[in-house]
Amino acid sequence: WIEGVCQRHTLEGLRRLVHDTQTDVEDDLDEWSVATMAERLAPLDIVGRLCVGQDDQLAPVYEVKALATALQWHEPTIIEHAAHVPPIENPRAWRRDLQEFLNEKVP
Repeated sequence: WIEGVCQRHTLEGLRRLVHDTQTDVEDDLDEWSVATMAERLAPLDIVGRLCVGQDDQLAPVYEVKALATALQWHEPTIIEHAAHVPPIENPRAWRRDLQEFLNEKVP
């Protein structure tokens, strides 16, 4: 799957992804940065749960925890043996987490 991602995305697109996921660039945030999206979502009456791969380098655990805090959601689920794509890298753990969340929210 990694080869497929590399073949389908341009260098500029990958640069943009890296730029948009860096929350430490305070003076250069745009409408799609993680921090700006969190600001837009926070006032909405929605509930969600974030999950993050324990080895994620694009959206590290500490950033996902910060996003959960900004959204006033519960702590994110940390998926072991996964990086940026938990549904592919550890599908059983991801499905289990999703099912638990749905069971809590949809009786």
